[in-house]
Amino acid sequence: MAQLAAGRLADAETAVSAMSAADNDRLQNLCAGMVLNSMAASLCMAGRLAYCEALADRAIQMLKRSYLLTDAVMLHPVHILAAARLAQGKVGKAKQALADMLAIRCESPQDQAMVHGMAAALLQTEGNLRQAEAEYLSAARAWELANLGESAYAGAIYASLASLYLAERRNEDARRVLARALAIFDRPEGTVPMDRIRTLYVSGALHARLGEWMEAERDLSRAVELAEGEQRMDAFSLRVLLAGYAQALRKNGHRREARSIDARAATIPSASSSAAIVDMADIGNGARRRSK
Repeated sequence: MAQLAAGRLADAETAVSAMSAADNDRLQNLCAGMVLNSMAASLCMAGRLAYCEALADRAIQMLKRSYLLTDAVMLHPVHILAAARLAQGKVGKAKQALADMLAIRCESPQDQAMVHGMAAALLQTEGNLRQAEAEYLSAARAWELANLGESAYAGAIYASLASLYLAERRNEDARRVLARALAIFDRPEGTVPMDRIRTLYVSGALHARLGEWMEAERDLSRAVELAEGEQRMDAFSLRVLLAGYAQALRKNGHRREARSIDARAATIPSASSSAAIVDMADIGNGARRRSK
């Protein structure tokens, strides 16, 4: 739709409402549902998670007029719904959406990768690191089978796997998968700033773990620079990133700069969320949570 392409989401939503009210045939419902799904995806990329969640749910309800919840056409909007809920810390509701995803017959490797990736993210959030690792590896294999092993989708899986390995103090495993993620996100095609920010943060955390503070400062500085203009960066993640950068600055003797970064971090709300960036404190504690 022209309104969606131009970024006029409210106009696009109005047009979809008119479309769905005009008729109730299968093709009309499919078109309206897919437009709502695209709108939800755009909102997710923009970090407007509550609106994203609402439109993904509308897309599902629209498609349910003509399709079963277990039909393949439902996978993408249900995936967006699960991702938006998890990003807002709604773990229980995200698990409900994942259950719906698992009930959908996924035949293509790309669809299977989406399901494995969402399952892994939820398991990692709950501290079930061993099961999360298995799901991340399954997702990575599925992206390879889909000929998307060097895509941003696969890069996000490798970055998440690296954060998991850091939580388990498997430093060499973390270094190995981080190298793949960094190689993917160093290419601008098909990537977004949040992918690079998160990967650079995890890389900085690994260097810090190994006492490589100059390298940690380098990566965290690059992450902070990217975060400056990133609207998707939630307050909690930004605070965590700045705290890590300040720590690296202090370790390298840049105390004045560290104090300036600390002061900036102190102005940011500290309430936790299901952020895409892992707190450095969690890196040491994650292994102890895995059996919960």
